[in-house]
Amino acid sequence: MKSKGPFIWVHTPHKGDTARVRKLVESWYLAHAKDRLTRSYAECAARMGLRLANPPRMQVRRMSKRWGSWTRHGGVWLSPELVKAPGSCIDYVVTHELCHAVHGHHGKRFYNLLRRVMPDWEQRKARLERTALD
Repeated sequence: MKSKGPFIWVHTPHKGDTARVRKLVESWYLAHAKDRLTRSYAECAARMGLRLANPPRMQVRRMSKRWGSWTRHGGVWLSPELVKAPGSCIDYVVTHELCHAVHGHHGKRFYNLLRRVMPDWEQRKARLERTALD
């Protein structure tokens, strides 16, 4: 399987088996998302200078209504659908969730931190909101 532009080319002897092709594409897509989101996570954490005793664990998890989520157990969940968004938007979501490692709720200190580490976060968020979750 390979991607070329907006297309994913699937080579399989089971061309008529749409369920098998769908499963192959979903598997490839999830692996691609994990790789891209893991890189963004590491880069954003380093850019923020996050030095926590136990850094938040990141998981890629399908979510129907969110791009990312901070768990009450101190982890970050990211939607694999996020990989369809522009890189600056991916970094916004990752940075937003990592800010929760410092400030758990959406209070004034949370937004002050987000603004300090990503001054253009509002533009990135607006651009992301124009990208639909399918």
